[in-house]
Amino acid sequence: MAYWATQLLNFILGYGGLLGIFIGVWALDSLVKIRSSPALTWSLYAGAFLAITFRNWHRATLRARDAERKAAAKKPEAAKRVYAIEPEVLLAHLRDSRLLSWMELVRYLEEWLTLAGAVEGVAESLVGDAIYLTLILERGQRVNLRFAPDDREQIEKLRVGQGVTVVGQIKPAFPKFALENCELLRVAPARAALARVS
Repeated sequence: MAYWATQLLNFILGYGGLLGIFIGVWALDSLVKIRSSPALTWSLYAGAFLAITFRNWHRATLRARDAERKAAAKKPEAAKRVYAIEPEVLLAHLRDSRLLSWMELVRYLEEWLTLAGAVEGVAESLVGDAIYLTLILERGQRVNLRFAPDDREQIEKLRVGQGVTVVGQIKPAFPKFALENCELLRVAPARAALARVS
């Protein structure tokens, strides 16, 4: 209710210029000592009303364009994802950290990697609101994937052993790298447990 009252007040104040026309007609009548004809008075009011309406519309249009420009400036451009060319090297590192030196890793940082495997578990982050998904790849390696808090509900629905395909960004971390900013690409249907018939 308060919103509409405020909007009505702003609308009325937007036509405050009509009060100036009224005062001008009254001052003219007082100075000249001749009463203006009703046709002239109403013509002045109508002209002022149209001019003020156009001015208010023009200002609202400029404000809307300015807001659109500001929103477009704040909205970050979606960066094109660059995928790691030889992901096998990184996956080999998951088995043995001695296989990948830091200098070899540098060229992969900020690139993206697609992984497929079975869900082993879900864990909360000790720092921040992130959520982690542990995935077991086909070769048996375990990978911890970091998801944003917005993905929590979707990640918590996953079941142990369920197949998923995930994309993640390679970031520097201990011991050498971590997969962050992860997103689920595909989720295999969860297998229903078969009832035992005796």
